[in-house]
Amino acid sequence: MIDSQEVSEAGESPGFAITARWVGTTLTFYVKGDLDLATGPYVVEGIESAMFSRQVPACTVQLDLAGVDFLDARGYASLRAAVRAVRLNGADCTLTDLSEPVARLFRLVDDEDLSAIISDAGLRV
Repeated sequence: MIDSQEVSEAGESPGFAITARWVGTTLTFYVKGDLDLATGPYVVEGIESAMFSRQVPACTVQLDLAGVDFLDARGYASLRAAVRAVRLNGADCTLTDLSEPVARLFRLVDDEDLSAIISDAGLRV
């Protein structure tokens, strides 16, 4: 079963959106726009909301970051918090399709914890 829903749209940040798509027990989040101080909290809230919206728990959560135009340190901290929230809910987490701004920050930060969950298809770091 495939089910898509708009999870969050930050009114103060035009162009930012998170869309969730369920396929079986895999939940994929498509993040679009700037991921920063203003929008970062929406990532964690959106993930928690979507994970609890169905009776079937997610076994795998993917964060598709191809649509991220800008990522700063606060946005990066939000990604870490989102991954932590997924793991606390008992699901595996993968980062996929890193955009160039995301890959650039990952190269600078060299975070083994997050780098370990980047899918091979998303690895442009």
